[in-house]
Formats: sequence, structure tokens, C-alpha cells
Amino acid sequence: MAWPEITTARRENRRELVVSNRDNFDPSVYTLTQLNFLDISKCPLYEIADDLSDLTALSKLSLQHDEIVAVPLGIGQLLNLKFLDLSFNSISNLPSNIFDNLSLLETLILDSNKLSELPSFKGLIELHIFSVSNNKLLCLPDTLTCCTKLKSVDASGNNIKEISDEVPWSSLSNLQHFYLNGNQLKEVPLGLTECKRLRDLQLKENPLQDARLKKLAASDRGDAGNVLMNYLLKISKGKKELAKTLPHDAIPLAPTSAPIENVKILSMIESDDSDFRIDVLRPGEVKKSLRPHIFGCVISGVSLHSEGLIRAFSKFQSKLHAKLCDNRKLATFSTHTFEAVKMPLEFSLQPIDTISCCPMNIKRSVTGLELLANLQNHAELERKKLKLNNYSASMQYLLLISPLLGPRMDPINLKKAAEIAPLPVTTDLTGNIISLHPITACYKTCLTTETTRVLIEVAGVSDMVCKNIMRKLIEWLVQNAVPVGEGERAVTITPLAVVDDATGDRLAKFPLEVDIMDPDFLNSQAE
Repeated sequence: MAWPEITTARRENRRELVVSNRDNFDPSVYTLTQLNFLDISKCPLYEIADDLSDLTALSKLSLQHDEIVAVPLGIGQLLNLKFLDLSFNSISNLPSNIFDNLSLLETLILDSNKLSELPSFKGLIELHIFSVSNNKLLCLPDTLTCCTKLKSVDASGNNIKEISDEVPWSSLSNLQHFYLNGNQLKEVPLGLTECKRLRDLQLKENPLQDARLKKLAASDRGDAGNVLMNYLLKISKGKKELAKTLPHDAIPLAPTSAPIENVKILSMIESDDSDFRIDVLRPGEVKKSLRPHIFGCVISGVSLHSEGLIRAFSKFQSKLHAKLCDNRKLATFSTHTFEAVKMPLEFSLQPIDTISCCPMNIKRSVTGLELLANLQNHAELERKKLKLNNYSASMQYLLLISPLLGPRMDPINLKKAAEIAPLPVTTDLTGNIISLHPITACYKTCLTTETTRVLIEVAGVSDMVCKNIMRKLIEWLVQNAVPVGEGERAVTITPLAVVDDATGDRLAKFPLEVDIMDPDFLNSQAE
């Protein structure tokens, strides 16, 4: 039986639909492509159809108490989702890459299901609130620490036996609430003390081995969470002090990069109003784009003349884009011959139909529309050849740009291009686009065997991601591209000031001298 709410929503072109307490399900809901809010509760959905992926305008989706047992991968194609609630259903598993493209999702609620494990969270870069209480989880995914904007996590009422201490908890610098009541925890990782804002930690009803910790966890005091954190901080501090008194060979050291011998790293800091800068146009708009942050620096004193060195650096960059950048979801970067670029640089958002650049893979000037059409065609041919449902990992960034570039979609044209949000571009003083994020760098400025100064620019979703990538690029150049000679050799790093084009205010600058002087500057351990 048809739902009258659907008829009304279609007739009045409504953007919101709320339906509750029905004995049947009306699949015509999947035809309401104008919806940006959909709430269906206490209706027998059982299995969500793949057709849900047609509702590409959805920003909020709530499906509570709907007897759902299976979730399609299609939910992962709702690229505008900011809120997703699938609580009080019977979901036992989720597709492994369902969250890979949900880069705008801020709230994820999976309470009261039958989940025993969770997929990767790498794509959830905007996640603020995550709740998965009353499931059957044995652990939390290590990739949870990729969600650097997380403020609240509720994993109470599961079967979690261990929380890893081998992940970078310090990346969750915004985490304030962490609820782990009613699990099977015997120990708590001291790494949680690295979450700078965490003051509400709840551990009731866990078989904790530390008697003092167990007593504090059971307290009903209003500040019990804060007291718990202070106790863990005290333990952590005590262990660090103990480590200082032990013989050096008694402390297991984490593996580090190969030593950099006889190379002195110098820092040259230019004033923010010099040409060594990146002017950001309309920073408020840039902050809402695919690449809200950008950093740049120049490495002087390198040599790429050795046979195969440029090819090796190119392979390293491809690996970095695949791993640390998570196939360009988190960041993209470019390396240029500094002499081929006219400073200062400009970072802005430009509509597809106004872009003209010389991409690395084409090596001639093309329009933005022509480039996207070429990439879309290549990705679709590759998908069909490999018999994939989606694009390969190397072409997933097309979906970051727009679902209009997705699998089985019609070729991009001028009309469709107008519907795609402007893309972040880096241009030099002459107006030449040296980077089109997240797609390509410029062939005209690429590295050659004559390059002695390398311009690095990194644009990404967070400061931390960008800085880690920049460290890795600098480290490779210092290790592999400094000319061999007698005695000490030197390279100079000059950071570019990132400034507001309108006000001249500095927005960022890295690496500074204090960063370079840090012994761990080139041993960031980021893979």
C-alpha cells in the first residue's frame, strides 16, 4: 500500500519526509531524489534496497526500529550525508568500505544492533559523534584515530576485551567523552592520556585488574570521568620517569628510519610579506572545500641527476598518495622544480568550466571539463575491464569531486559541470595552474635531472595530515637526493607563509626552525 506522505512530498517537492508506524514499506520512497532529510521508523524495511543510493541529496538519514538485517554499499554513495542513524535494528555486519567516501559525515549512530566488528573509518574525516552501544563488538577499529574531529564515542554494552595502545591516540585531540561501560576490559591503554581534551572517561562494569582504577570507575561522582583521567595520567607519568632510570638497552625502541648521515638541515625563514608565500583567496570558502588546509616549502641543495632517481621518487610519491593520503581522500601533494614556478602562489576555488591546465598524464593544455571527461572515461573502461562494481582505488578520488563522475554515470558535459562544486587549485604569479586538487600536478613544472630546488605543496583535510606528508617528502629527499661529497653536506628548507589574501594575516607556516630542530622531525613514524 502506498504511503500518502510520499504522494504529498512529490506533489509539493518537499525536501523532508518523516514516516512512522507502518505495517508495510513503500519502495517508491527511493524515487524522491529531491529529499535531503529522510526519517523512517518502526516500519518493516528488513533490507535496504540499492536504490537508496539514488537519493544523492540526502544529508540526514534516520532508519530506527525498522527490523533491518542488511545494509547495502549504496549508502556509502550518499556523499552529502552528515547524519546517519541505523539504531535499534538487527544489523550484524556492514560492507567493508561503506564509509570510505562519506567524508562529510558528522554523526554516526549504530546503537542496539548485532555488530561484532566495524569496517574502516579512514574516510570519516569530519566525524564528531560516534555511538555504537549495545552491540557485540570485540574491539574498536584502529582507524578510529583517523577521525581527528571526534568529540564523543559511546561503545558501552559490548564485548570489547582490549583497546589498542599501538595507535596514535594523540590524533584525537578533540575527544571529550569516551564511554566504555559494560565491556570486558581488564586494562586501559595509557595512550588515552594523549587525548588532550578527554575528561569524561567511563569504565563501569568492566573486570579491571587495577583495583584502584576499578574503584574509581564504579564511582557515581559527577566528576568520576575526570578523576579517572587524572589517575591514568599519574600512572603514565610514573612509567615515563621509570623509563628514564633504566639502562638504554632495557628500553625497547620503536623502529626508526635509516639514519641520515653527514647532512645538515638548515632553515631559512622569509617574512610573511615576501614572495615565499601562498595567498589564500576567500579562506572561509576554502575551509568548506575538499582541501581546507595547504602548506608549502622549498628544499634547496638537492640533486636528482643520478640515474633512476626521479623514477624512484615518483614511485615513492605514488605510495604516499595511496597509503598516507588514503588514495587522495585525506590529502594530495605536488613536487615542482622551483625555478619553473613564479612566486608567490595563490590557493583558491575555481569552477570546472574556467579551469585550464597541463596535467601530468596528458602533457598538453586542456580544459577542466576535458580533463574530467578523460578521467571518467578511463575509470569506466578500467571498471568494466576488471569487472568491478566501483572504480579502482586509484580512481576513487573522482567520487570525492562529485557523484556525477561515478560508475555508470553519463559522461560529464558543460551542464553537469555547472553542478560540480569549484575545485581547489594552486596557481603561480603568471596564472599557471601548478596543481588541481585532488587530480593532478602540472607537467610544465615537473622535476628534472637539472632540478636543485624542489617546491613541495601539500593540501589536505587537516594540519596533522599535511605536516606528516611534508615530513615524509622532505625525509626522502634528504636521504636520497643530497649530493655525495666529502665532509658535511647541507640542505636548506624555506617554509612558505600561508596568508589570507584580503587581510594579509598568516594562516599557517611549516616547518619552522623549531620543527626542524626537533630530533624526531624526520622520524614521524607515519606510514
